[in-house]
Amino acid sequence: MQGLYVSLAAGLTNVMLDYVFLAHFGMGIFGAGLATDISDFVAAAISIWYFPTHGRTLRFSPFTFALHPLLPSFGNGSSEMVTQLSVGITTLLFNQVTYSCAGENGIAAISIILYAEMLLSSFFMGFVTSAWKSRQSLPCKMGKSRLASIHKTAFHQTAFPVFYFPLWISQMSRMLKMNAIR
Repeated sequence: MQGLYVSLAAGLTNVMLDYVFLAHFGMGIFGAGLATDISDFVAAAISIWYFPTHGRTLRFSPFTFALHPLLPSFGNGSSEMVTQLSVGITTLLFNQVTYSCAGENGIAAISIILYAEMLLSSFFMGFVTSAWKSRQSLPCKMGKSRLASIHKTAFHQTAFPVFYFPLWISQMSRMLKMNAIR
């Protein structure tokens, strides 16, 4: 749960500083990058403070080199590395194309779209994971009508964002096109 709070603190810091640096100080891309750097620093500072004072399972210790634990980590982390690499390359290409078409306003718009996409993806992954776990364990303990009620609620909670998000994206793309024409 603490990871969620750290992510929220860093994300909100980034959003607020993006607004301040771009809208009030007119710092452009440099301001957006600075806001991101500061929000990453906030996440790191909270984590460095939290683990020594409140951490029960993870603690800092002096570094000692050991090859044996690294080898399984390389294999286990390779899929995450490929995922992050592809996200980074895609974001870079999106930014280049958007900047060439719509300038700094386009970068700001695509950043908002990507934030919304990450937020919705996280929401759906959490929702699907919890729904799947309840589907596996609860049918033994409850009747079919209760399980049908859970599925109906799940559908209604996920249907609105699924259908609303594409409309929002199309509106954002129209705004980008209008800015590019001006």
